[in-house]
Order: sequence, then structure tokens, then C-alpha cells
Amino acid sequence: MIFKKIFLVLNFNFVVFRGFSTTYLPIPIERQIAESDAVIEGKFSGEIYKRLPVGDVVTQASFTGVKSSGLSSNEIVNPSDFKIYYPGGKWNGVVYHVYGSPKFEVGKEYVILLRKGEYGYFTSNLSLGKYDVKNNKDGERFIVSSVFPNHPELGKLNYLKLNRLLKKNFGTELTYDVPEQNISTEKDIAFENEEEGPVVRSPAADEKHEEFENNKSVILWHAVTLATLGVIASLYRRHDRKKR
Repeated sequence: MIFKKIFLVLNFNFVVFRGFSTTYLPIPIERQIAESDAVIEGKFSGEIYKRLPVGDVVTQASFTGVKSSGLSSNEIVNPSDFKIYYPGGKWNGVVYHVYGSPKFEVGKEYVILLRKGEYGYFTSNLSLGKYDVKNNKDGERFIVSSVFPNHPELGKLNYLKLNRLLKKNFGTELTYDVPEQNISTEKDIAFENEEEGPVVRSPAADEKHEEFENNKSVILWHAVTLATLGVIASLYRRHDRKKR
């Protein structure tokens, strides 16, 4: 009986740590687009961290040369500096890591599926809605899934087919819209800024960030392991008392 209890404790320990990873289902791009509110294409230029009025820490990512489908011209205040959000970031020296949140490289071009929230546009399904834009040797454009790049059906999609799907869902292909008026229809939101100016992550900064996250995981693992050993010791003591 005591060994059964120990097994249950260790199994719980395993389940807890599995919860820290993000599991994605291979959802067809057609369904992903249908469940999105808009789609953009642009080059990533940088990011800053903000805190929403409700207290959540988010990353504000900026994109240049933005084409869009599903957005009105008034929503694109500046195609050279279009902002989207995703959960997680850094606030007062503390890293708020949300597993599955997308990562972007400065200067690279992406197609991003978006959902409109109370405070702006957020990435749809975290990294699942992020696609790299590439060209083959013949100059044909296509997009590659960040989550399932090698999936036989979902990994790659021809750019022309992407535009056909967008036109079917939103009525337009990816187009470069110039706003009729330089007026934002977004509400005035009292964001708190972590720091002024865009933050461009260097490889060294990414390594430090990764090291910080790994250290947190190791510390957490040790804490849970010690707690598990404590429970096992307690069960053994109870078992010995019953024997006596």
C-alpha cells in the first residue's frame, strides 16, 4: 500500500511539470484563419514590455511595411509601425514567461494571425498563429508554420493559396493600406511602460533569458523533489508506526 502511495506522489510530480509545456494540435490553416479576426504581414522591428490596466504583463511587438487582411484602414494608423501584443515579458526585473508565446527576429518577415482583444490585437493561439515568409529558388513565396514546419500538410502554404483563403474569409487579400485619416479608433488605454524605446533582443540577451528560465525550472524542480521526498519519508514513518 505504501509503495502505491509513493507511486501516486511521483506521478503527480510528473503531471505538474508537464503542465509547464505547451501542447499544440495540428489545426488546419483554413480553420485557423476562420477563427482569427485579421491577418497581417510585416517585418519585425522591435519590442517593448507593458502592463495592462488589469495587471497582466505583455510584450508589444512592432512591425514595419505592414500588409493586412481583415483590418479597416482606420485601424492601421501607421503601416510602418503596427503594434500587436502577446502575453509575457519583463517587469521590474522579473521575467513573466508564458510558454508558447512567439519569438521574433528583427528584420525577418512574418505572417501573423490575430485576434482582437479589449486592449488591441493579440497573436492568435500564441505561436501557432505565427508563420515565416520565405521564397524558394524560383522566387515563389510561401509561408512556413513556426510550430509545425515539417508537417506534411500544415508545414508550408503557397502565398497565392493563402491570399485565396484570406479573400474568402475577409473579402480581401493581404494589401498595403494607407489610412485615410491618421486617427486611431483604439481606446485610450493607460498602459504602463517598462522602459522607453523598442527593445531589440540580441543573441546574448536571448541566452541570458534562456539561462534565467532554466535556473527557475531547476530551482522549482528541486523544490518539488524535496517536497516529494518529505511526503515519502512521512509515509514511511506512518508505516513503521503501524508495524509497531
